[in-house]
Amino acid sequence: MPASPRILIFDIETAHNIIAKFDLKDEWIPHTNVIRERFMICASWKWLGETKTHAVAVTGKQALAGDDSVVVKKLHQTLSEADVWIGHNVLKFDLRW
Repeated sequence: MPASPRILIFDIETAHNIIAKFDLKDEWIPHTNVIRERFMICASWKWLGETKTHAVAVTGKQALAGDDSVVVKKLHQTLSEADVWIGHNVLKFDLRW
């Protein structure tokens, strides 16, 4: 009998872009106005059927520098272990990040 698929439920959160702008009008902002690109603040996940929730986040100097490498590496490792991914807006947002 084949093993059951490993199903991962996950979500990420990102920081805001920091941009230079003169006013509060809703308008297109050129990429040259981006002071700091948004980055992943954290990721959390749970294996379906298990009770424990896991998370990883940027802290301290990493957060100030916008360095999300610790989050990206751990999330990549975890996603690679799953057969199926479940999340809110995963295709249009989370996986693109």
